[in-house]
Amino acid sequence: MTPASPVRVIDRTTNWLVEGTDCDDQLATVTPLSAEQCNGFDDDCDGLVDETLTRAWYPDLDLDGYGAGAALQSCLAVPGYSTLSNDCDDTNPAVTPGAMVCEPVVTSGNELKICGADGGFSLARCSGQAVCLPQPNGTGVCF
Repeated sequence: MTPASPVRVIDRTTNWLVEGTDCDDQLATVTPLSAEQCNGFDDDCDGLVDETLTRAWYPDLDLDGYGAGAALQSCLAVPGYSTLSNDCDDTNPAVTPGAMVCEPVVTSGNELKICGADGGFSLARCSGQAVCLPQPNGTGVCF
């Protein structure tokens, strides 16, 4: 007759719990009842490592805290990567969401683009008689 659940037996010579579902008797924190931790181990004995803890990390070439491009999955922070994927220009650390960039002067000089929360630019104009003045860091201001 097979029991409905694993039989728990204490080995009195070693004080170890004998059960068929523990995947690492050398680590007391690794058991079928443990929560998964971000540590490179299969803490909950389900055959997967750090499976519920990974997040997307995006390359952040200009190291401004905003990334772009294809994501890497990891539960640990990855140097040179960001959890934010909305960098409009990953070659310029000054161009982050909300930044204005002057468009080349076509007509009146008040054309600009604004880096949006989605990582894309939207076209806009300076209000009134203001013109977009390029800044040394590659952004622009209406003046």
